[in-house]
Amino acid sequence: MLRDPQYVDKVAPNEPSFQDLPRNRFFSTEEEVLASRPRTDGEGHPADVQWNVLDRPTSVQLLQFVHLDGNAGWAGEEDTELGHRLRAFRHVRNRPSTEVHGADAPFLGARQLWWPTVSAFEEGVRAAPGALAELVDRAGHAITMLAVSERFLR
Repeated sequence: MLRDPQYVDKVAPNEPSFQDLPRNRFFSTEEEVLASRPRTDGEGHPADVQWNVLDRPTSVQLLQFVHLDGNAGWAGEEDTELGHRLRAFRHVRNRPSTEVHGADAPFLGARQLWWPTVSAFEEGVRAAPGALAELVDRAGHAITMLAVSERFLR
């Protein structure tokens, strides 16, 4: 992408306008997939099982980055079930790559939960009042955000 003419001509010159480049932190992780697809036990629509983040141009993603002074127990045995309660289609935990960061990772870890749409996320939160608060509170000091992720590959 860094050599793509559109990126070189249009995006790169404007990066300082939409990124705080001096404060960027790079976080390389080892991914632990807790749930790769929606549940198939009758909880969701039968067509949901065909959803795959890799072949969707957009998805909604809850991202959580746990600061170094956050809760060391941010990842627990009940995480998979918590993602199911929120009706997340995919749920991943990320731990720092020691190969890249050694002992100097910028975060304790991260988590990613995916839904196909904002309304699917909202339905999941409504279905399990308190589950989102539990997820946020468990991390302690963390950055938690909901984002629309775009994937345009050729």
